[in-house]
This record gives sequence, structure tokens and C-alpha cells, in this order.
Amino acid sequence: MSDSHKKFARELEQVSSASSGVVSKDYEPIPKWTTGMEGYHYISLLGCGAVGDVFKARNVVENRFCAIKYMSFAPCNRKDIIREVKALNYLAHPNLIDMHTVSLVDKDMVLIVTPLYYSLARLLVHSVKLQRYNALTPPHMPMSEKCAGELMYQLLSGVSFMHEHGFMHRDLKSDNLMLDSYATLKIVDFGITRPFTKADLEGLGKMGTPCGTPYFMAPEIAVRLIEDNCPMYDVRAETWSCGVVLCEWLFVKPPYHMYDCDTHSYYQCMNILQYEGTADWENMYEDVPLQIKRKLSKKCVNFIENCLIGNAAKRKTVQTLMSDKWVTQYKDKKNKHVFEELLNDKVLDRLRREHEEKNTLVWYAKQVPSDGKCFVMFLFDFKGKAYNVNFYVGLMTDRRSDRSAEQTIRMQLLQLANIGVLDGRLYFIYTQKTIRLVTKYSEEHQVAAHLSEYTDHGDFATFKDHCMIVVGKNQDECLNAIKSEVPEVLPVLDDAEKEIDFKFDEKHFMKDEERFGRSSAKRDAPPRKPAPSTGKSLRERMSNRRRSASKYLDSIFGSNKLRFN
Repeated sequence: MSDSHKKFARELEQVSSASSGVVSKDYEPIPKWTTGMEGYHYISLLGCGAVGDVFKARNVVENRFCAIKYMSFAPCNRKDIIREVKALNYLAHPNLIDMHTVSLVDKDMVLIVTPLYYSLARLLVHSVKLQRYNALTPPHMPMSEKCAGELMYQLLSGVSFMHEHGFMHRDLKSDNLMLDSYATLKIVDFGITRPFTKADLEGLGKMGTPCGTPYFMAPEIAVRLIEDNCPMYDVRAETWSCGVVLCEWLFVKPPYHMYDCDTHSYYQCMNILQYEGTADWENMYEDVPLQIKRKLSKKCVNFIENCLIGNAAKRKTVQTLMSDKWVTQYKDKKNKHVFEELLNDKVLDRLRREHEEKNTLVWYAKQVPSDGKCFVMFLFDFKGKAYNVNFYVGLMTDRRSDRSAEQTIRMQLLQLANIGVLDGRLYFIYTQKTIRLVTKYSEEHQVAAHLSEYTDHGDFATFKDHCMIVVGKNQDECLNAIKSEVPEVLPVLDDAEKEIDFKFDEKHFMKDEERFGRSSAKRDAPPRKPAPSTGKSLRERMSNRRRSASKYLDSIFGSNKLRFN
């Protein structure tokens, strides 16, 4: 390990273990974990990004479900990692994501463990699909105005807290917002968050680097992507982003989505907007969203217009908008409409099935060879039983293909982690070894292999506690290499289990703990809401139930003899 790497590891440990710098008065801290990598049971892949993958896992020691994010980085990006972890640890607020732990697990990879949340963007998608399925009159709104108001108050609260203490998120969008089981909104992904000093532009901050996501960028940021010598931007750029997010919640699409963000016309539109002192509804949307606009209250429309003023000098700050009349009415609503519309059983069931299908489709996909791919044969013994996973993966020839190959390898070996064959430590070790072997094959186009025992009492004669990885052009080339170098493994390979019976149901992973009354699923669940009152007495309700039961039995037996007295 080089001196620079040791220095980075020490600095990362310091910023991650430091106590929060500023704490909101209503913030409740989550427990910090010291569990080693072997203490995590990986279950499924939640999502992939440009620099990392996010997994659903269970901390076996703490008996809690969590999300684990792998972040790979180049040596030149170490400062960015430190900034992100420092921001996450420094700001403590109910609407900002919190961490259980962060650690350096390789020279170029950081592991961040957070609580498990629901993706707000995916909840919105399934909410709209359910409305279409139920044949409600279009146009379809992902959520009601009241639900949007409850969420917007929380979003403004989190962003305002960041601005108050000198931080800009710089990539606010629905994809970076999550919900916990209590309908609390969480702002995530602090990868490009940057601090600013209160002396900059009279406390409004000052940023120069254009970053974020098109359609969610304020005009003054978008223009900086194509023009030099533009004025600096400040925290009011995030007011625009909040307005775009609200429009997406109500109108499905963000404003100006008709313009292709990869063309000059989009940036030309943004250039014109940055001088406008009022919101431009005529160019913002086409007909259908404007039909929804007519259903909104005047206060809500005024709030959107305050956010989407193109001229940054005339745009209000998020802290000022916290006192807007439309927002303040949702301050103490306890997220009732968020529960009813986005966290109901039907939406959550669709989200769960989407998540399961995303994983199983990859695992069940037919393996198709091609010139741009290589074949991976993975053989692993666990408690005297061998498991074999075979798959094709693209050659690693550039940064984009490297990232794609990493995702494929992690996804395929996740099958063995799901059923408990690979614990968190072994899963990480062998995915990294496979990635390196594929990299080697991509460069040399010769069979690359690895064979090792992962305990101190392995036995090669029986392949006990051993792992073998072979990478070649196709399955025949891998088998020929095994026949030539280690023919003793062939009988083990023939008898190995190739059909993996993976599980996703949380009850499957928690059944032992539930038997002893220690289920984290029960602890993490929101309190059960009381049934709404009917205004009738207990005697009246019981009498109605008896009559309903009697009618039901009559319909089954075709008789009037059965009665409840």
C-alpha cells in the first residue's frame, strides 16, 4: 500500500467517524455500525450508476436490512470522495440521508452503508401505471396536490438546512429523492455537493462549475455548459430545481421536456429564459399538463411560478419559500396523503415485483456468445456442495465497457450471495478477482484462471472450501484449460449445482429472528393506522356482520336454514 493510499485511508476514517457538525433539533440519529464485510448478506441489486452499484443487503449482526453502495474512483477523485462523506457526516437533518458506516475496501473503492429506502421516482412511475390500469379519467397525475405539498415541505426543509450551513447539493431531482417507511423524504447522492462561504454574494454562495442533470438545471447553469464568461450562480439555482421536481410530481414530465437536451435548441431556450422575470407556461408544457394545471389551487400555481422564474436575480431562495402560504399549510400534516397514495400496498407490491424481475431476468437470460464477449466459469464449494455459475461478459476495452462488465460480473455472482453461499467479504473478494481476470483476458486474449481455498482447512482432493474461476473465449476453451491443468476438478464440475433457487421475500430472511421476536422488519414498519370510525355503535356493527355472514352462507348452501342469532 502506497503512502498516498494510506493517507487517504486515514483521512476517510477521520471524516467518517467524526461527529456531526450541525444537527437539526428534530433529527434522530441512526446507529453507527462496526460490522465487518463478512457480516452482510447480499440479497439483490437495487440500481447501477456511473461510478457504483447499490445492493439490498441484511446486516446479520444487527439484524437490519440496509443499502450498500460500492463507489469506485480514480486516484485523482479521492478529494471528491472525502467531500461527499464529509458532507454526509457533517449535516444531520431528518430529510438528508444518513450513514451507518463507510469504509475503504480496496485501493480504488469505497463502501457506504445506509438505511434501506424506497425510490421516489419509481413510486411515481407505479402510481401513474396503477391509475391507467384502473381506467381513471386522464390526464393522470402521479400524486395529488396535497401529497405533493407534504413532500415539498420536506424537500425545502432539507435543502434550506443545507444552504443555511453552507452547502449546495447541485443535483436535485426525483431520482435523488427517497422515502422511508414513515413517509419521510430523504435527499441522497451528495457526489457533487460543494460547500460555500457565507461571504460569497451576500450569503447566497458562489459556484462556477456547471453540473447537474439537464431539465433540472437552472437556466444560468445550463447556459454555462455552452458559453464561457457567464456569471457565477448561487443557491437560487436550487429553487429552480425544486420547482422542476414539483412539476414532475404533478405533471409527470419536467418543464421544457419537449426540447431535446442534446440539441442547441434546448440551450437556446435556456439562454432566453435567464432574462425572463416570470414563469413561461406557454412554452413550459403542451396541452395535457395544462389541463392538470387548471385542477391545482391558485396557491400551488403561484408557488411553481415563484420557483420557475428564469432570471435568478428575481428568483426567491429556498429559505424564503419555506414561509410560502402553500407550503406552510402542510407543515404538520404527518404525511397522511404520502402514505395513502405512494406507500399503499398496491404501489409497494408493484415496486417489489419490478425489483425482483429486474434481477431474475438477468439471471435467467439466455447466454449468447459473440466476438465482443468472453466466457466466465465460476465454481465454488460451500459446506461440501459445489455451485457452478457460467455467463458471458463483454470485453473490457474502454471506460464504458469496463463499467458494463463490472455490473454484469457483480450481478451474476450475486446469485450465490443471495442464497448465502458467498458472504459479504467473499462476494467482494471474488467479484474483484473475476473483474481482474476478465481485464487480463481482454488485454491478452488468453485463458485467465484463479484457484484458491478460502479457509484454512480446505481440501483440494475433494474441492472442499475451494473456488475456481476460469475466463476464456467460450465454454469449450475453459473446459479444455481445466482438463489440461486441473483434471481433478472435472467430476466436481459435473456434479455442481447449476440451478440457483434464489429468494427475495424479506420474511424468508427474517423467519429465524421472528421466531424469537427480534424482527427488524417489525421494528422498521410504520405504526398501524387505526380504522376510520363509521359512527355506529359496537352492537350495530356486530349485527351487520352477522347478517353479512348469514347471506354469505345462504349463497353457498342455497338454504335459509342457517342463521346467526
